[in-house]
Amino acid sequence: MKPTPARTLTRGRQPLGVAVTFFLLLVTALAAPPVSHAADTTVNPARNSGAAAVASYEDGTVAIGSPTVAPTTTYPTTYSDWQNGLLAGNGKQGVIVFGNPRNDTVVFDDKDFFMARTEARPHRTFNTVSQDNINKIRDELIAGQYQQANQLAADVQGYQGGGEGSKHPGYKMTLQMPDAGTVSNYVRSTDYAAGVLKVNWSDDKGSWERDSFVSRTDGATVQYQAAPPGQKETVTLGLSIDPGMNLLNEGVTYTTNNTTDYLNLRAKYPNGSYNAGYEGVTRIVTDGTKTLSNGQVTVSNASYVLLLSLTQRYNGTYNGGVPAEQEWNKNLLQQKLAGLSTNYQTLLNRHVAKHSAIFNRVSFDLGATPADRAKSTEQLLAEQKSSSTPVPALYERMFYASRYHLLGSSNETAAPDLLGNWTGDSNVGWDGYYHLDANLNLQISSGNIGSMPEAMAGYFWLNQQWQKDFETNAKKLFGTRGMLTGGNTPNAEGLISNINYDYPYQCVTGGEFWLLYPFWEHYETTGDRTRAKRVRRSSEPLHH
Repeated sequence: MKPTPARTLTRGRQPLGVAVTFFLLLVTALAAPPVSHAADTTVNPARNSGAAAVASYEDGTVAIGSPTVAPTTTYPTTYSDWQNGLLAGNGKQGVIVFGNPRNDTVVFDDKDFFMARTEARPHRTFNTVSQDNINKIRDELIAGQYQQANQLAADVQGYQGGGEGSKHPGYKMTLQMPDAGTVSNYVRSTDYAAGVLKVNWSDDKGSWERDSFVSRTDGATVQYQAAPPGQKETVTLGLSIDPGMNLLNEGVTYTTNNTTDYLNLRAKYPNGSYNAGYEGVTRIVTDGTKTLSNGQVTVSNASYVLLLSLTQRYNGTYNGGVPAEQEWNKNLLQQKLAGLSTNYQTLLNRHVAKHSAIFNRVSFDLGATPADRAKSTEQLLAEQKSSSTPVPALYERMFYASRYHLLGSSNETAAPDLLGNWTGDSNVGWDGYYHLDANLNLQISSGNIGSMPEAMAGYFWLNQQWQKDFETNAKKLFGTRGMLTGGNTPNAEGLISNINYDYPYQCVTGGEFWLLYPFWEHYETTGDRTRAKRVRRSSEPLHH
């Protein structure tokens, strides 16, 4: 079908002249290729009240066929297929929900989950290059001897790696339910505008729905499942590190400290890592009976189960801290969770209000029909593969998916790293760092023009943290004032990374201008001069 003339990208009531930025996060946009397997059925709201709830909230403003709701009818059935889980996050925490009706897996991530620095190599180090060598490198470049200049630079810089290692998942939660007949009317979905994941299905007990979101208001992951009317439910819950996460084979160890009220996984990084570690805690709220057996908690005879979760990384004795065990024993996460509301509707409303207020500032309409917008992602992808023209509903969904994932991996002190904020494996490409020579620049490029200052705040904050190290890079490698970017980094450290013959990151002398441009763009889109003035005062080009 040909798209209708409607081609409007709006921010509030003002048209935006850029419609292509939604392609910049497509790596994480669509999570339902045909390699996943499940009840491969068409979404049919008429036969399944749970499916109708895929896009229904208490205010009734979201309807089936909404461009901001993405249903899918397949799900991962093995851990190795974690890439096809559905994503939710608030910039600090992230979850990957597989969506298996009776044997679900949820991976918990955190923006601070990077392999801990070692006591042997706590930081990246490199030499101060002499003025004589700088002159030689310059002269060889002027003479067109680029390989010789690059080799000399690599030889005299003396780079040695150090600091924090690759991004990694924290752990997984399993939710197991007893058999209750054939599963039918299955659908899982992401409501981009509300920031909520849903898993819906029917069986002999009736229609089920399991909701998940990571609250921007309360800071916790919230999961909720109610039994069908007139029924009770049984759910067995556990936390563990899956071998497929490639953590156990890297020396990470863990224990569980579960009670009937709280699940608690405590992990330690390998020996020689400053006794650093991390933990995850889940509070179990229900009207059913809770029993603890073999490290798992079973909830039975319940009309509902509400799970509230927090994650935290501990740096151990690095920089004057204390071992992770001392942090665990304070039970601070349990105390925070105990202070949250246990009313699911209250938690949901608070989250949706904040998330949707940000998300709904921009809309994108290619004139897709309500019927096409209601199709599963699998259907839209199949139609696009067989069509020589764009399928409007698919492109609308791609836009909203990209906007949703940018917001879900950003907050006041976080911008999306190479993985957004989601991974199920620690063996990830380029360590999952912030990559400052193109990737991060493109990932956040729609933040300003997309009227999402809440997402840009973390990007601006990170740049301020990097400034001092960027100045060190310029001084030691070029003998200049100004700032030289760090290539890539897992956190707020900006010392230049991995400089060698194949990756001469020090040659990206224009990188800082690219990183700073969004500060100016912030002024252009908002009229706020504060950030642009701060850049003007704190930065300058490389020069002697």
